[in-house]
Amino acid sequence: MEQAVIQHGEDSGLRLIVHLPTVTGRTHRSRLTRTPSHPLLADGQRPLTVADDNGTLRPEVRELLRAARDLPVVISTGHADAHEVRLLVDEAVRLDLPRLMLNQPANPMTGLTCKDLMEVAAAEQVWTEQTALTVLLEYQDRTDFADVLSLLPRVVYSSDLGQPSQMDIEPWLDWSRTSFQQAELTSERIAEITHAGPLRMLSL
Repeated sequence: MEQAVIQHGEDSGLRLIVHLPTVTGRTHRSRLTRTPSHPLLADGQRPLTVADDNGTLRPEVRELLRAARDLPVVISTGHADAHEVRLLVDEAVRLDLPRLMLNQPANPMTGLTCKDLMEVAAAEQVWTEQTALTVLLEYQDRTDFADVLSLLPRVVYSSDLGQPSQMDIEPWLDWSRTSFQQAELTSERIAEITHAGPLRMLSL
């Protein structure tokens, strides 16, 4: 992490989100049609994982987590698999890391259900990101989606949309309102997962 970037981010009064690798080299093939942002990315990037071949956290990941204790950041688990997520949570708890966000854990590379997350996300510094995209791509069923939104503590709701082929902001807001209604969320819970909770996660 560049110290200058961190210091620049402090002007907002909120924490920056620092994502661990999302280009992991795993065998899953996304259903998304992607548009590379730069010609050099057309052939993909070298894959990175947070655990080594022995299934333990890489030293540089441990060092990053240690450094993050004293920086105004939220560490996101990226596209770690379920085992790696558990390693990251255990290390975050051991180090007393202030914030760790589970990056869309319903994605097929991670594959954690609400039942799994009841245990994995129990620690008070662990936040769970629930995205619309995992449902829209049919990686997650509606029941699990509703359970995460209604039952888990410290949930952050987001779209994870952004490709040109995907719905724009207004259609997503309409989709979200309908989905919240189907999940029978109260207005207080909707405010918690879309506004109050995310602000607490990002607060200094």
